[in-house]
Amino acid sequence: MKRFFVMVLMLLVSAEFFAESEKQVIQKGIEYHNLAKTESDGYAEKCKTTLKPYIETSMLCRGYYGSAITLQAGYCAESSPIKALDLLRKGSDYIDEAVKKDGDNVELRILRLVNGVQVSKSSPFKRYSVIKDDVEYLSDKKNISTLDKNNLSLVYLYIGYYKIEEGEIDYALDSFDKAVEVLPGSDSAVEAEKMLERYEEWF
Repeated sequence: MKRFFVMVLMLLVSAEFFAESEKQVIQKGIEYHNLAKTESDGYAEKCKTTLKPYIETSMLCRGYYGSAITLQAGYCAESSPIKALDLLRKGSDYIDEAVKKDGDNVELRILRLVNGVQVSKSSPFKRYSVIKDDVEYLSDKKNISTLDKNNLSLVYLYIGYYKIEEGEIDYALDSFDKAVEVLPGSDSAVEAEKMLERYEEWF
């Protein structure tokens, strides 16, 4: 009997260790994704390799995996625009599938909003009709009530970008103001201030 309990304890410890290890691997994959935004295509590939084992079970991993593909499109946009467009479509499909299956995951919603705005601003592949749903979701205060200030500022910044494209200037400026108020001096706040200065010259 004692031996049985020891074996059970070992299995529980192993399962806990495996879960923690998997969490660390996923976090590393997300870190690679974020590095790929400014560093090199190699990090996007590392992100995909790291997260691929989990994209069927974790929709967050699936979303970041798709986003990494869209980042790769940026690296080949000039040399091979057709390939870049194909990558944008493929990566966006992964993100959309993830949101469809886990629509209440606020991190996924933020990921698609940010990715969608960036893709739409930098390529012929427009995502505004899709991310409209994310803007509506993230505009509901109860859905963003648990976000830290850094992510909340980011949300307001990108809602502002979206509203600019929709021609809702007053709404956009209000969002930029909120991005600054939430976390002054943050990267998102600095970008929001630039947008406010740009449009203040027009009004």
